[in-house]
Amino acid sequence: MVNKSRHYINLALGTLLSAVFAAVLTMLFHRSTWRAALPLAFVFVLVLLSKRFGVSVSLTGSLSAAIIFAMFLFPPLGSTQVENDHARMNLAWMILSAVAVSYLLYPRTPIGRH
Repeated sequence: MVNKSRHYINLALGTLLSAVFAAVLTMLFHRSTWRAALPLAFVFVLVLLSKRFGVSVSLTGSLSAAIIFAMFLFPPLGSTQVENDHARMNLAWMILSAVAVSYLLYPRTPIGRH
């Protein structure tokens, strides 16, 4: 029971940190010419978070980061729709890459076994 609740706490903490990092990077790079590539660079952050908080964070963290990037980084701002095809594909690749790399590097162990 304790291990299961620890898993959910780690998942919530990792997802929250991912959202905070995504928001901070959005504020830093919103006028940069590199903003379209930011989701791909964010995969590194997601992989590090999944190492610390578990591989489930790679999915929940990448989804929360994708929503933040879509709403506040790419036009139209305030909407989850992304006009630019290149930016939309980078968001999709971020989600796919973060989950794939995390599961390849850090295989999931059943709750209760370490």
